[in-house]
Amino acid sequence: MAWPAGEPMTPNDTLGRDLLAAVRAQGFDGTPDTWRDGQPVAAFPSIDLAVVDFTPASGPRWANVLFSRECPQGLVAEIAGDAGAVHNLRFDADLQNARQESVAWLPGADWSGLEWTPIVAAGTVAAAAAQRFVAPYPASLLKLMVAVGLGLAVDRGCAPGRRRWNR
Repeated sequence: MAWPAGEPMTPNDTLGRDLLAAVRAQGFDGTPDTWRDGQPVAAFPSIDLAVVDFTPASGPRWANVLFSRECPQGLVAEIAGDAGAVHNLRFDADLQNARQESVAWLPGADWSGLEWTPIVAAGTVAAAAAQRFVAPYPASLLKLMVAVGLGLAVDRGCAPGRRRWNR
């Protein structure tokens, strides 16, 4: 990811750049696909990786990187300094047939011919965005919300942070 000349990098920007490089280095485009008899996937897998770092010395920092068949080189989502919602992205809902099977993820699915439905909060209107991301399910967002809440509780001394947890 090239950074615009003269633009200072924040700790969040640095984390985003480093996450982008780390995911690129994994070679996910070579992931074996059982539907293709172990050959590499035909379309780059969708990855939505959100990370929050609660390093005591630097305070919290956050970043979100996304990859998909439409954006295999990945991108760093724009997130304001208050760690709110991402900007300049549109999340579209997964498409399912009458049997509740995802048709978007089937081998050979042509995303250019599918009619996507933007995911929007109640009472809002979907805004045009520079890049869309097809969200197969919202589970990761819920996990992230819980993890960040727990991290903040530990950071503020409201929960023990150095205790061993047993399953």
